[in-house]
Amino acid sequence: MSVNRPTDTIFQEPWWLDAVAPGLWSAHELHDGGELKAWMPLVDKPRPMGIKHFGMPHLTQTLGPWITPVQGAPFRRIGRIHDYTSDLIASMPSFDYFSQNAHYTLEDVLPFHWAGFESQVRYTYVLDALNDVDQLWEGLSARTRRAIRKAEKKVRVRQLDDFDTFVRLYTSTFSRQDLNIPVDEQTLRRVYDAGLANKAVRVLVAEDVDGVAHGAVFLLYDHRTTYYLMGGSDPKFRDSQSLSLLLWTAIKFASEVSERFDFEGSMIPSIESFFRNFGAQRRLYYSLSKMSNRFALAWSARSMLKRIVSSSVNR
Repeated sequence: MSVNRPTDTIFQEPWWLDAVAPGLWSAHELHDGGELKAWMPLVDKPRPMGIKHFGMPHLTQTLGPWITPVQGAPFRRIGRIHDYTSDLIASMPSFDYFSQNAHYTLEDVLPFHWAGFESQVRYTYVLDALNDVDQLWEGLSARTRRAIRKAEKKVRVRQLDDFDTFVRLYTSTFSRQDLNIPVDEQTLRRVYDAGLANKAVRVLVAEDVDGVAHGAVFLLYDHRTTYYLMGGSDPKFRDSQSLSLLLWTAIKFASEVSERFDFEGSMIPSIESFFRNFGAQRRLYYSLSKMSNRFALAWSARSMLKRIVSSSVNR
């Protein structure tokens, strides 16, 4: 596929999509007069019984449509963007279920609403100005600054080249909570290798004086944005506050390579509060979805069956 297709984020880059959805993605494009006016990645999520599902691949915050910049008076510019978006939607391949997150630069989802899509608001936290590290430090909450100072007395942060260490810390984060690991190790390693090949990944680890790893973070970056993609920690060292120091170090690294830092937000209260205390601005983005009639019926039947089974078990 063309590597010259314009993108809004690193998650729309072909190499990224090849890493997280190998052989499962395609580029749906809208052309006008031979010029590319809009496009969006479509990721096929295999489902039983021939269900066609375009969804989100692992580790991918947003996909959403790229729309060509339009100049002119607001009424003309908005109308033209509506036209491009509507035409892109109308020409999409048929599907039973569509679920995709749009980047926060897509502020107007009316064409999706008009086409029968549902939209839900999600949030991330973003540091937009990284040029003044001293100002970034002053923007931290007092609680976060204390946590960083505490961590600096117990651990040091360095770049991690041993990916096995990161995998161990990442998986332990979920196993200690008796949760399923959301990303398999094969995908983790494929993303890491692709990121290295494209000079787009940095893994940081916090270690004590004995070289024992307390925690690690995985950063994905380009000239536009550095993303806190994922992290992990050893539950034995939760009190060392290593994650706060790791993220502060990540922000300083981002100031050297990107225009902004994206924490990749969370709807979980404790995580949302943790990110907010780094002084970032909240940005909303839209999660877009639509079901075909046959899928909606199947989904309703499945939900009803689950309620019946649950009711029978609880009697």
